[in-house]
Amino acid sequence: MRRVSEAPGVAGTDLARLQRRVASRYPNWLDYAGYGLFHAAALGVFWTDPAAADLGLFAISFAIAMTGATLCFHRYFAHNAFETSRRFQLLLAVWGTLSLEKGPLWWASQHRHHHRYADTPDDIHSPHHQGRLYAYMGWFLDRRIREAELSQCPRLAAYGELIWLTQYNFIPPAIYAAGIWLLFGWDGLIWGFFLSTLAVWHATHMISSLLHGPIGYRNFPTLDNSRNSLPLSLVLFGEGYHNNHHHAPYSARCGLRWWEFDLNWWLIRLFRRCGLIWNVRAVDPADLAATDGRARTLCRRLERWVGQLRPALQAAIAERPAACRLGATARRQVEHAVEARLDLFVQTAQPYLSSSPGEVARLLDRLPAALSAAVPAGIAAGGGAARLAVGEAVQQATARHIADSNLRYVFLPTTARAGIRRDEAVRMPAPMSGDVEVVPGTKTPALR
Repeated sequence: MRRVSEAPGVAGTDLARLQRRVASRYPNWLDYAGYGLFHAAALGVFWTDPAAADLGLFAISFAIAMTGATLCFHRYFAHNAFETSRRFQLLLAVWGTLSLEKGPLWWASQHRHHHRYADTPDDIHSPHHQGRLYAYMGWFLDRRIREAELSQCPRLAAYGELIWLTQYNFIPPAIYAAGIWLLFGWDGLIWGFFLSTLAVWHATHMISSLLHGPIGYRNFPTLDNSRNSLPLSLVLFGEGYHNNHHHAPYSARCGLRWWEFDLNWWLIRLFRRCGLIWNVRAVDPADLAATDGRARTLCRRLERWVGQLRPALQAAIAERPAACRLGATARRQVEHAVEARLDLFVQTAQPYLSSSPGEVARLLDRLPAALSAAVPAGIAAGGGAARLAVGEAVQQATARHIADSNLRYVFLPTTARAGIRRDEAVRMPAPMSGDVEVVPGTKTPALR
C-alpha cells in the first residue's frame, strides 16, 4: 500500500489546470441561501417530539461531523500531523466533508493561510482586523475566499480523489442526510443532520472569533493573540487549546497540561495503535516549562510593537518618490518581501523570549538592515536607484521605530541595562547588515 508521503506535489501549468477544476460553478448567493436554509430547518425542533433516539442521533452526528472538521480536516489535511495510506486518507476526506465545511483542499488551504498571517491585516478571520462578526461567520460565506488555493497545498492537490471531493463536497453529506431520513424520518433528519450540523458550525466558528480575543489563557508567548479555553475544548474535542496549537501547529496533540483533555489526541493514538496511521508528530508537554511571566510580558510588548511597525513601513515606502515610479505591482512585491522578512524576525525572536531575551536585543540591532536587504533586487521599473531609495526608507523607518519605542532597552539583560538611561538606549551600536537566521545547535542568531 503506497504511503501518501511518497507522492510528489504538483506545480506550474498542472497546478493552474487543477485550480480551474476546483473553481466554484455556482453563484455565491447559494452559499447564503444554504446557510439560511439550515437555520430555518433547525427550527423544526420546536414541532418535533424528541425521543431518546433523536437525542442519541444528534450526539452521534455531532461527534462524526466535529471529528471530521477538527481531526480530519484540521490536524491531518491542514497540518499533516501524521502520515497514513491513500485509502485511509480518502476515508478522512469523506469523513471531513460530513461537517459541511466545504472540501478538504479548501479547508487546508484557507487554514494554512490563517497560520501564515495570524492576527495581521491579511488574516482572513482575525477579529482584530476583520471584526468579530466577520471572524465568526462572515469569512465562511465571503465570495472572495470561496476557492481552494492549491498553491498552499500542492502535495495534496496531486490526488485526484481530493480534487473531486473539493469540487463535489456536498455529495457525501447529501448521501448521509438521505440515509438518516430513510431510517429515522423527518424528526431524525432535523435532529441528526440540520441541528447537529449547525452545532458544529457555530462551535468551530467560536475558535476564530473568541480564541483570538477576549477569553481564555495562554501557555506560550506566541506572537499572535491565540488563547486556550477548557470549556470550549470539551465541546471542540480538544481544538479549544488554541494557544497550544499556534505554538506548535504541526502537533497532533493540543492538550498539554494534565487537565487539558484532548479527545482528538486519544482518537489519534487509537488509530496509531490499530496501524491506520504512523509517524505521529506531537509536541512535548515539557515545553510548558519554558514559559514564565517575563516571557509573556515580553511577548505582549513585541506583539504590539510589530503591529505598529507594519503600517509604519508601508507609509515609509509610499512616501518615497521612487516608490511611486514602481507601479502598484512592484510596490506590492516590495511590501510582501519586507513582510516576509519581518515574519522571519518574529519566528527567530520567539524562542529567545523565555530563554535569552538579550538575544532579541541583538536581533533588533540587525533588523533595519535585514528589512532593507529584503527589497527585491530584480525590480524592473525604477532599477537600482529605486531599490536603494526604498531600501533606505525601510531601514530608516525601522531604526526610528526601534528608537522611539525604546524596545531594545526592554530586552537587554539587567546587567547590561545598569547605568544606561532609557533615553540613551537609542544610541546603542548601529545595525549590522545581513539576514537574520538561527543556525541549529547554536545559541546566538547568525548572520547571512
